[in-house]
Amino acid sequence: MLSRRKRSITGNKISKFAEVNIKPSKARRIIRRYHFLNNKKRIICNRLGIDTDHPDDEPQQKRTGTFDSTDMEKLLLKVQDKNLSREQLHRCLQYIEAEITNQGGLEEYQRASRIGQSNARGGDSSKLLVSWLRELKYNRGKPMTALEIGSLDSENCISTCGIFNPVTRIDLNESNNSRGILRQDFMERPIPSNDDSRFHLVSCSLVLNFVPTPVLRGQMLKRFHQFLKGPKLLFLVLPLPCINNSRYMDQTYLVKMMAHLGYHLLKHHESKKLYYSLFTLQRQPSPDDKDITFATKKILHDGPKMNNFCIVL
Repeated sequence: MLSRRKRSITGNKISKFAEVNIKPSKARRIIRRYHFLNNKKRIICNRLGIDTDHPDDEPQQKRTGTFDSTDMEKLLLKVQDKNLSREQLHRCLQYIEAEITNQGGLEEYQRASRIGQSNARGGDSSKLLVSWLRELKYNRGKPMTALEIGSLDSENCISTCGIFNPVTRIDLNESNNSRGILRQDFMERPIPSNDDSRFHLVSCSLVLNFVPTPVLRGQMLKRFHQFLKGPKLLFLVLPLPCINNSRYMDQTYLVKMMAHLGYHLLKHHESKKLYYSLFTLQRQPSPDDKDITFATKKILHDGPKMNNFCIVL
């Protein structure tokens, strides 16, 4: 949990940008837990027919003070069970909201992400991007422009490599405004009307997997092309299990889906935990293109420990 101390034990003030050091294993636990809770929240809100972003709008919802964590964790694993009552679902929702709030919410999740991707720990995903761009000779000539979605650090490799000027950084967390990162939802960013507002590269690192539903992920993929110009590059990073341990997704399927949207795969790489890919937009998708092939979930693989990550166009 984020430290509440304003001073260190020596009495010195703590910089407002300083990160309280935590172990990588704890950072990973925070990230996994946050994804788990938000997934359960989405399922519950869908079952209750209420807005995921505004669950308090449900008039019948009653607040309860305390929770038995053992009982609540068991209920969370059963939120798709049709035998659960609305009262039980509301109780689960309150439990989730309370934990997310108590643990620092989106800001704490992103703090863990920043620590996991810190240069000191070799976690800056844009390092590989910059290496690829240099290999492909995109570092020659005039600086290009870039849009970094879900930006966590204004001093990462994409910002300091010299290939891009300027780099526009956006993120959902308002506390990042003073870090040179604009608080903005990419899905609400105005569509550019001309090339002056478009970018040579869009970076979407560990963002798509955080989008709550397969349909919304598809909508995000279909929106990228409207922001691209010049070499029209798209850098996409996902947790490796989304690609190699999903019932509905693998690399072959992802590449076919991106080809359907007009993209060609230039580079890809799998690390122990991440899948990196660099695409170029070769053609603009036609309004007449039918998304029938990718319009529904299709089981590609199956197994007891596989996840349900999916993208639907």
